[in-house]
Amino acid sequence: IAHAEILSQKLSERITRYFNTSTVNTVRICIREILINAIEHGNLEISFHEKTDAIENNDYMEFLLARQKDLKYAGRSVKIDYLINKKILMFRITDDGPGFDHKKFFAQTTTSNTSMLEHGRGLIMTRNAFDTVVFNDKGNQVILTKHIAHV
Repeated sequence: IAHAEILSQKLSERITRYFNTSTVNTVRICIREILINAIEHGNLEISFHEKTDAIENNDYMEFLLARQKDLKYAGRSVKIDYLINKKILMFRITDDGPGFDHKKFFAQTTTSNTSMLEHGRGLIMTRNAFDTVVFNDKGNQVILTKHIAHV
């Protein structure tokens, strides 16, 4: 999880010449959130309810560390491919997890779902910050695209 912050910072440093500070910071936060989701919910298969319970019991970090040591999940990784040029910014983030039902998730965000206040904000923010957010059918890979306006 700590590496998500470092990696998102490194990646966002590469786009400072194309976007203003506010946009760079938003992209950094979105990338970090997607990476954390890929680790927690993808590779470690932590469910919404498991995360909620662990947070409510104030032992989420212990739960996370125990899950990371479990041999079922320990060998998994998150892969990031990216393209940055004068026209476009693209990230492809893939985890080794079973995927999730992204269509159902985004359908729920259009209804009044108070549980979204606790989890899921990162995906919603990412969908608003990027021009396109496209998941594969399995739900373990997302491609984020943002067009670069000519300066």
